[in-house]
Amino acid sequence: MDIKEYIAAVNQQFKTGIAREHAYRPALQQFLSSLMPFAVVTNEPARVACGAPDFIVSEKKTGLPIAFFEAKDIDDSDLDGRRSHKEQFSRYKSSLDTIVFTDYLDFHLYESGEWVENVRIGEIRGDKIVLVKENEAKFLELISHVGNSHPQKITSASRLAAIMASKARLLAETIKKSFSEENNSYDNLHNG
Repeated sequence: MDIKEYIAAVNQQFKTGIAREHAYRPALQQFLSSLMPFAVVTNEPARVACGAPDFIVSEKKTGLPIAFFEAKDIDDSDLDGRRSHKEQFSRYKSSLDTIVFTDYLDFHLYESGEWVENVRIGEIRGDKIVLVKENEAKFLELISHVGNSHPQKITSASRLAAIMASKARLLAETIKKSFSEENNSYDNLHNG
């Protein structure tokens, strides 16, 4: 699937007027798979320590994750994670080496918690989505960069300490949240 076919598939769903975030996922999975044939792109994978990103891109040979994608609905106004997605995006950025936040048209790449680049490949014009042709090459470079990411390596004691501290904070927050939610009271957790 090339970029024009991807935009056409997203636009087909968009034009129904009833499509939401999950309706666009098959097109994105197929698109990413075609751009990274050396990888397996999994939609709705099993949870990882920091939560459940929507897609995991794994090496075919080893099965190790090389990148994650978190998708929001088209035209989401918080792909920078400064408002409604702040907690989730901060958690993902601090725990995952390579993550892309997207609304299916705009792609924001972060590595080791730091913003790298973003590129918009489609925009809404009236009642349809159209390709932003001038950004096609930049997008393909971004995806190539993501595809060339390597599984996280621990090369020093200080890096291991930073990773473990991040995971400990995440675990503490998860436990705190579990105990504070009414439907996940201690009795529910204890009785399993």
